[in-house]
Amino acid sequence: MKNFVLLMVIIVFLNVFVKGPTFAQEYKSIPIKELNSSEEFKIIDLKEIDANSYILIDSKTGQILAEKNSNIQFHPASTTKVMTALIALENGNLNDQLTASNNAIQDIGHNGMNIGISNGEVLSLEDLLTAMLTYSANEAANIISENLSVTKDDFIRQMNLRAKELGSTGTNFTNPIGIDMTINDRNHLTTAKDLALITREAMKFNDFRQIVTKTYISIPPTNKYQEERILGNTNKLLQPYYASSHFEKVTGVKTGFTNRAGHCLIAAGMDHEGNELIAVILGVQTGNIFDSAKNLLEFGFTNFRWEKFHAENQHYKTYSLGESTDEKLRLKTDSNMVVIVPRNPQNTTWNLEKKEFIKEGLTLPIEEGDSLGYIDYFLNGSSVGQVNLVSSSTIQSPQPKSFHEQITQYWNDYRKHFIILGSILFGFLILRLLLLLLRRKLKNLRRIKLRKKRKMVDDIDEKEFSYLNPASKTHFKYFKHYNTDK
Repeated sequence: MKNFVLLMVIIVFLNVFVKGPTFAQEYKSIPIKELNSSEEFKIIDLKEIDANSYILIDSKTGQILAEKNSNIQFHPASTTKVMTALIALENGNLNDQLTASNNAIQDIGHNGMNIGISNGEVLSLEDLLTAMLTYSANEAANIISENLSVTKDDFIRQMNLRAKELGSTGTNFTNPIGIDMTINDRNHLTTAKDLALITREAMKFNDFRQIVTKTYISIPPTNKYQEERILGNTNKLLQPYYASSHFEKVTGVKTGFTNRAGHCLIAAGMDHEGNELIAVILGVQTGNIFDSAKNLLEFGFTNFRWEKFHAENQHYKTYSLGESTDEKLRLKTDSNMVVIVPRNPQNTTWNLEKKEFIKEGLTLPIEEGDSLGYIDYFLNGSSVGQVNLVSSSTIQSPQPKSFHEQITQYWNDYRKHFIILGSILFGFLILRLLLLLLRRKLKNLRRIKLRKKRKMVDDIDEKEFSYLNPASKTHFKYFKHYNTDK
């Protein structure tokens, strides 16, 4: 009985604690080593940028590379029109025909930029966006706001709501233009960081990108204006004079100026590999804002580089699904993972790490492309990018197995365990047999010893008997009449 209980304990132990790997949640932090580079980088003193505020971010990830007062509110002037364009692109169609009202033409601020649109003139949304983003036409922004919403105020509410959705918590728009001289419009404020977030979202539209890179535009004839209007872009950074050897091209985006705001500029540049930076500069009172924007972009392209950690469709890990199926779950990345890092990490505080999360409690079937987790990259504690992990193949639910197949599968799965268990039992039986043999040997030895002891006692008794009966000259065993055989 004791042997049977011991056997059951061994079997339970093996089944509970000696199992194959199972798929479960995995969330760990993995430090990434610093990336050294022997490439030269341009030393630019950002203190020379005479501005109230500025920020430089990576267009794809939003990672901040340089900043000054980026969370402090300032007047943004006509850089406001980037948000006006974003609302228009999200809610309108470029072919929509919009009609100008007298109020839209008049409410452009003192000496406000305009292209001379007349009351009742009809223009397409595309032409109005082009005039607004390149020549900074104020009446174009008003016409858009009046036609794409029930009222102009409703359009402004949409601007503020969309800004908050993008994480722009320091923004308060009071008009779609950027004027700031009236009592109400003095509260027209935003931050460099908020404008960078808004611009990053607007740059996702190809139509926006195409407009803000035009150096000259053409407004076709309308019902009120019979001649073509040729206009230039106020963003001088697009001109060859400001070309840089440190990045390939300027990709926009918008200028701005009022007496209260000073010179403002949102600029973007891209290198030959397609990496793009966005710079926002607010409140330049002296100096050339275009030189400042160029220096800020060059600082980013020369002091940082883009490091690829994962390519699209790259195999990441393989997991066993345990007893549910023989197939392995293979995870791959669904997109490229590029993180911008300093070229000279020794001279900056830089700690890059990644954290991975794999879903637990998976059930079959699993389809190819199902998202089963993600990798999140952090720079100094802030997330700078995320890539999803998806299944690289389809795994069907296992079909019910016959009793024979189940027994065979069970034997295959636990063959090693049975061998170990058999070895343990065999060793136990051998030990048990040896103990039995040893006990028998000891018992025999005790019997022999006891016999010898008894013989010795008999001999002693005979000697004592002879000693106590000196008259007897002969031992009892020699008396013939005691021998019953005779």
